[in-house]
Amino acid sequence: MHNHYTFLSKDFMKISLRKSANILKVVAVAALLFAAGPAKAQCPPASSDITQYTFSTGVGTASDWLTPASVTTYMTSQDDAASSVYNLNFTFTFEGTAYTQFSVNTNGCLRLGSTAVSSGGSSQFTSGNLTSNYPGIIACGKDLKTTSNGIKYGIYGSSPNRIGVITFDEYAHYNASTICTWQIQLYESTGEIKILYGSSPATIPTSGFQAGVKGANSSNVVVIDPTLHTVSTGASSTLYTTWPGQYRYYSFTPPNQTCPPVYNLASNGTALSWVECGTAVQWLVEYGTIGFAPGAGTQVLVNTNSYDFSSLSSGIYEFRVRPYCGVGDTGAAKSITVAKNYTFCGGSGTQANPYLICNETDLRNLATVVNAGVDYANTYFRLQNNIAMAQGAFTPIGALATPFRGHFDGNNRSITNLSMTNTTGNHNGLFGMLIGGSISNLTVGGTVAGGDTTGAIVGSAVNSVIRNCTNNAAVTGSYIAHGGIAGSIINTKVLNCRNTGGVAGSSNTGGIVGYANTKSAIHRSTNSGTISNYSSYHGGIAGYFYNSTASGDTVGLFACRNTGSVTGGSYSGGIVGYIYYSNVDSCSNTTNLSTSGYSYVGGVVGYAYYTKIRRCSNRGNLPCSSYSGGIAGYVYGSSANYCYIQYCVNTGHVSSSSTYVGGIAGRTYYTYTQY
Repeated sequence: MHNHYTFLSKDFMKISLRKSANILKVVAVAALLFAAGPAKAQCPPASSDITQYTFSTGVGTASDWLTPASVTTYMTSQDDAASSVYNLNFTFTFEGTAYTQFSVNTNGCLRLGSTAVSSGGSSQFTSGNLTSNYPGIIACGKDLKTTSNGIKYGIYGSSPNRIGVITFDEYAHYNASTICTWQIQLYESTGEIKILYGSSPATIPTSGFQAGVKGANSSNVVVIDPTLHTVSTGASSTLYTTWPGQYRYYSFTPPNQTCPPVYNLASNGTALSWVECGTAVQWLVEYGTIGFAPGAGTQVLVNTNSYDFSSLSSGIYEFRVRPYCGVGDTGAAKSITVAKNYTFCGGSGTQANPYLICNETDLRNLATVVNAGVDYANTYFRLQNNIAMAQGAFTPIGALATPFRGHFDGNNRSITNLSMTNTTGNHNGLFGMLIGGSISNLTVGGTVAGGDTTGAIVGSAVNSVIRNCTNNAAVTGSYIAHGGIAGSIINTKVLNCRNTGGVAGSSNTGGIVGYANTKSAIHRSTNSGTISNYSSYHGGIAGYFYNSTASGDTVGLFACRNTGSVTGGSYSGGIVGYIYYSNVDSCSNTTNLSTSGYSYVGGVVGYAYYTKIRRCSNRGNLPCSSYSGGIAGYVYGSSANYCYIQYCVNTGHVSSSSTYVGGIAGRTYYTYTQY
């Protein structure tokens, strides 16, 4: 499957780049039917910087991995080193500037131009590092070193269609056995930049990596999310630990400045509208089922920047709008997915008049429409009645490629008898993938089973809010990241939530959230359900809580309480199993932990790294091995990032015959302790 996006400023929408001979024929026949074009209001400024490039992604094949006839090998078996400047041996145009040279370093960076790259690699897209190594292309910015294979450069093809191929071949993560391979491909004739990844390494660097493209102006930056396979503009401190996968590519293609795509393509449910930013005075509208091949849909040539589709029958359609700027000059197609006449039992979708979900049919219709590609961004829903599900297994509302971006108010109602049985699928829950939305005032009951990232309310949530939700369902996961409320959250707040259902999984298991990353927070949430984990990283509230950099006192777990039993392996805590660069404040655990023989166990926190633990208490007993304590097992800080244990109380019994065991902490390092 190939997903295509284009982004203008900070907005990006799905498009298709493939050209159709049929489309060109239709437009050519109507070339004499020009009419006056619309005003060019609201258009982004004309620009060729990287934020205006068309972004596409997909999974290719072995044939996409290019092997030039002749290659030069650089920088074998080196660490923290930067190369000299090398010749591309052809001209590559980036952001309107011609480049004939490049340089690379052992930490994953490629820089265009006559100025050599520095040796830095990690966190290249944080605000403090945007002014270094640009213009640059980074596929895996990380503290790495080369093996004896080094970095290779060669040219594939012949003039004027040459492709410069830089292969970062068999990179080994510093002090680890991880092997990472990728290519950066530079296209002479089109100016396209393609990042192509090799086979997945045996392990991913645990502290994460960054990927993206820096423009010639340090403010022009595009950052890749290798988990969601999306892009964003501007600085980012997020480090990713998910390898994109073999033959996954991320492509950036310069825009057609004379015939740019339409802007602000939108629908009101019965008509399309858009803004023309070029010279087009006609547009080809093509529509069909989701993902139809270009040229295979129904085509309509229009002379105004709108199209009325009110006469179409009810259904889910993908519309593509392509500008026509003259014979042989057509812009890329912009696309939008529309659900026509998929009304619910009332409402209009506004905050004041939300769509109403009255019964199971409405709920399943919502799942059908969202999973077809209608994300309902900035659209509001309200559950009008309690619903007892009776029609069998339920498909989550939203998936990785088709997330829900709206706002769902449970209205203090409940959905019971929920049945989810996809034990190998990812992002399982009533809502599968939530991005930039919210879920509130909802209770769920039943059974929820999944693979990775499973939670009764939501499988995965990004940049969202989950508020006043309760789970009574049993949650089980086959792999990692399982929680009573959410399996995985990124930059998301969970507020006033409660779990009573049992949660069982392999790794990263928590009563509220299994795995949390990047400026997330859990406030005033409680768990009384049984937590069982047959691997590591589990806690009464959260299993694994990670933040890449210090973010003050707003990130972490606050005023949370666990009364449910916790059973599992190492890195276990009554509140959280493992936490990094965060806070645990005013939290309490009152139950015993069943962790006999395991290390890094704490009544509140199993392992804390650069973290502040304040005003917390534990009353549960801990049978354990080494590095275990009544409040925390191991608390690790540094001279630059002290940890804190302040105003904490333990009345539970810590029993172990191993070393590094304490009533408050098993072991501390650069930690300030105050009782």
